[in-house]
Amino acid sequence: MRHYRVQAPYIAPEQYERIRTCIRRRCVQGPWRKVYVQQLRAKQQAKLASSPSKAAPSSDTIEDEAAKREKAARKADSAQLDKDKELEVLEAKLQELIDQKHAQFKLLKAILMDEKMSSRLPPQP
Repeated sequence: MRHYRVQAPYIAPEQYERIRTCIRRRCVQGPWRKVYVQQLRAKQQAKLASSPSKAAPSSDTIEDEAAKREKAARKADSAQLDKDKELEVLEAKLQELIDQKHAQFKLLKAILMDEKMSSRLPPQP
């Protein structure tokens, strides 16, 4: 076990005592966060066990939950279909723009080649 020292115990004796008890508790308990979470879970489980109405849901609530899940699944499917259609439209637009770009570059190349060829020819008298 480690021993800790606080340098100025006489400045605030109440605070010093609280710090010392926390240090002692930490040394004894070890992972205090884990202990706290375990205590909290135990309290919650005790509350759930004491209230049987919340612990055992009725068949109506189960059916309602199933209907909600099914409705959410249908919404997700329709949203996915909408996204797929939008993706196809965007891909078609992209392909059209790429083809247009290639055509413009071919035209530019032809213009530049014509200018180069015309500049190579000797001037006609």
